[in-house]
Amino acid sequence: MKIGISGKGRTGKTTISATLARCLARRGRRVLAIDCDSNPNLAMSLGMEAAAAARLRPMPGRAFDEPRDVAELLAEYAQPGPDGVRVVLAARVDQAGSG
Repeated sequence: MKIGISGKGRTGKTTISATLARCLARRGRRVLAIDCDSNPNLAMSLGMEAAAAARLRPMPGRAFDEPRDVAELLAEYAQPGPDGVRVVLAARVDQAGSG
């Protein structure tokens, strides 16, 4: 099952995503939560400690330039979160105009 949440800004997408991810994980589903927001807060919304959230590294575009195994990418970039949810950071904007 794949679920994507989209919508206007400040409408609760991150909160809904985090709640849904944790509920599914608690029911035994394997959950990979991908934060694609330019201002990523999904890890904190999931309940990850600040230190664990700070260890998240965004997957660079080059990660997809060459064929790579999904398990290899997850081992490199995913961090464990509460209830067994794995979290991946797909993007991060550190400075305007840097991308």
